[in-house]
Amino acid sequence: MQSYLTRKQRRALQAQLRRDKTTGSLKNIDSKTRNQALKAFSIVKRNSPTKLATQPNLYSRCVEGVSLFQVLRKRPLVKSEESYNFSSLAGQQAATLFSEATLDNVLTILVGETYDRKWSWSIIVDNGLIFSSPQTEPCASREEAERGASAGLAMIGRSAEPAPEYVPEAEPDKKLWIRVNGTGYVVQKVSDNPKFLEILSEAMSIEGTTYDGLLAKFANLVLRDGAESHPVALTTLANCDWTHVTQEIVENFCAANGIDDLCGSEYLQESDGDIPLIH
Repeated sequence: MQSYLTRKQRRALQAQLRRDKTTGSLKNIDSKTRNQALKAFSIVKRNSPTKLATQPNLYSRCVEGVSLFQVLRKRPLVKSEESYNFSSLAGQQAATLFSEATLDNVLTILVGETYDRKWSWSIIVDNGLIFSSPQTEPCASREEAERGASAGLAMIGRSAEPAPEYVPEAEPDKKLWIRVNGTGYVVQKVSDNPKFLEILSEAMSIEGTTYDGLLAKFANLVLRDGAESHPVALTTLANCDWTHVTQEIVENFCAANGIDDLCGSEYLQESDGDIPLIH
């Protein structure tokens, strides 16, 4: 999978690099580590724009995570030869990425403290796979997070089968999964339709806001009124790479993008709701 940065992401990275050079945090870093961290940074920005990408000092954390991965990789990994079970569309879509990857494909491991002084971990793989500790089950300490990341590394290369109670989605490549607080939803993938960008531009014009401002408004509506009340907003968010919507994620997204206007959406009031419904 090709890794790339948008102009906005490139400017953010350049600003981060300037700050790191000023503080000296990137001194004595070899080119291999830099390149590995840069690729991880790009994948996070592209595939996880809300959950990870809005965290401060992301590139520096990717650099540190490369070293952490090398340390954890040397620890004994308890790997199972049995298949694991998935029970959601997200798990169904990630199954192939897990089975085809090896430890040589891992780019970095991000371990950090959450807003409530808990800890979390995330593993970034060069095929675009990003998997993390459950948001509802944070780790109590950094040591526990590192143990969780080690267990996560043991998942690399494992095959998967659907759980007995899960009916695999037909044509999973044409659908997207998004979680609002604790509930997961499946929506139609429409981002590859050329008209999707036209619709976004129209919505931005009606709202008088930016791309990020529009998504923040949609996320706020989904949280305020419920996903079922705003299927267009939810489908749009999923097709703009949002995988999770929580109050904390929206607040971090707004802070990172300088957004303070989260009033209701005129576009959704005018929309005819022809985007396929969620389920």
